[in-house]
Amino acid sequence: MDELILQIDFDIKHNLYCFNTNIKKSRIKEIISEYLRLQFGKGIDNSSPNQHDLYEIDISLNLRDDSFRCNHNCGNKGLREGILMNLLNKL
Repeated sequence: MDELILQIDFDIKHNLYCFNTNIKKSRIKEIISEYLRLQFGKGIDNSSPNQHDLYEIDISLNLRDDSFRCNHNCGNKGLREGILMNLLNKL
């Protein structure tokens, strides 16, 4: 396994998270925290946030070079990071 994957769905109307992952449950919080730490200092995202009932965030960590990749439908990185920080508080 060369890649860790975390697929997160956030139902904003019900404040519910569902996720699918190949990461050990005990390490999910650590992976999200590290991803967020690497986002600090990247600057402001002035993009408009998308309005959805369900937000999807897919984070992958390449274990060969320790690089993260993230795809999301949030439209704005601030919204994405806010959703991830809220998930950390729930874990």
